[in-house]
Amino acid sequence: MSDRIDRLRLLLQESMRRELSYDEQVELDSYLESYTAEEKKRLARELPGNEPLLREFSQYYQMRKELEQGVEHATPVQSIESPLRRIGWIQWVAAASIIASIITAAIYLLNTNTEKNTTAINTPNASTNDVPPGTYTARLRLSDGTSIILDSAGQGLLAQQGTALITNDSGNVKYQVQNRSNSELLYNTLETGAGQSYALTLSDGTKVWLNAKSSLHFPVAFESNERVVVMQGEVFFEVAKNAKAPFKIQIVKPSGEKAFAEVLGTQFNINAYDDETSIQTTLVDGRIKISSATSSRSQILTPGQQVVIDSEGNLEVKNEVNVERIMAWKEQRFYFRNDDLKTMMRQLARWYDIEVIYEGEVPNKTFTGMVSRNTNLSEVLTLLQSASVPFRIEGKKLVITKG
Repeated sequence: MSDRIDRLRLLLQESMRRELSYDEQVELDSYLESYTAEEKKRLARELPGNEPLLREFSQYYQMRKELEQGVEHATPVQSIESPLRRIGWIQWVAAASIIASIITAAIYLLNTNTEKNTTAINTPNASTNDVPPGTYTARLRLSDGTSIILDSAGQGLLAQQGTALITNDSGNVKYQVQNRSNSELLYNTLETGAGQSYALTLSDGTKVWLNAKSSLHFPVAFESNERVVVMQGEVFFEVAKNAKAPFKIQIVKPSGEKAFAEVLGTQFNINAYDDETSIQTTLVDGRIKISSATSSRSQILTPGQQVVIDSEGNLEVKNEVNVERIMAWKEQRFYFRNDDLKTMMRQLARWYDIEVIYEGEVPNKTFTGMVSRNTNLSEVLTLLQSASVPFRIEGKKLVITKG
């Protein structure tokens, strides 16, 4: 049920942004129409503890009402075939009525909660105490020590390193080698700070996405027999296939923990932040071999698996992990699923470049929800409000206050 609700919420968000494809619109209609009476009741019970989802339903319902009014007063245009026209207005009305019934039940349950269990919450004032989201910027360090500040608006040629041309293309820095046979082995480093993220296309066509507080050290042109890079933080790789030159990653934490990954062509995510207790590698597609630097242990993963390496080099394999959740940051979303407060706060601290302070004991609560990373901090903190966790924002500090 929870996976279904997460998917439903994502479809609602994309619909409100007018970003649904035709197939996704059909999927959303199918979700809404397929809810049984019992499922509606269960969903309504869950909504009071998940105000962001309740808000998505409310906004979606309001948007559909406005669309309905617009259709009633609009002049038909036969040359435009919109999703609304293709799917049929009757289905939209049915969907809206389903949403309305769910919202009504949820609001009733929300209002009938006992007030004695409610804790006062310091709601941030969006105009004075809010924190904007991170930006798509980074620093590129060239082999000669030169630094270039990158941003998503930048376009065109940045520099030339050996025979490689470096260009910036709307948030993606690209390397193109003109003559590989004469390529000198030069190294560059792409770095993101707190509140930053960026994308990179290596000279072999491999695509890389860096989350906040991450780095990738790489040659501007790879050697013919192997491709080796060094990473810190969290990075998603989409490795270009080349059976003659395996792609190798040295995973490094500032604390000294290390691991290695070797692939031929695959998609995977590596989380190796120093403030996390382990190195986590999740395979989306293809095949990858992960090895611990502090032990002789290694593991070959298949799609959907995750290997966790602890500080002592022990490997734990997890099967059928939620890949969508692991990749959420790359898709510009936060995706929490029964995460404790500190786990959630570590993600927020990195993306919003804030310091999190706990005045008393850390509340023993878990959080589930999906929120865009392109929103202000206050939007994400509605998850704390729904769980009655008191807090306040002081500049770039988020203080979790005593309850």
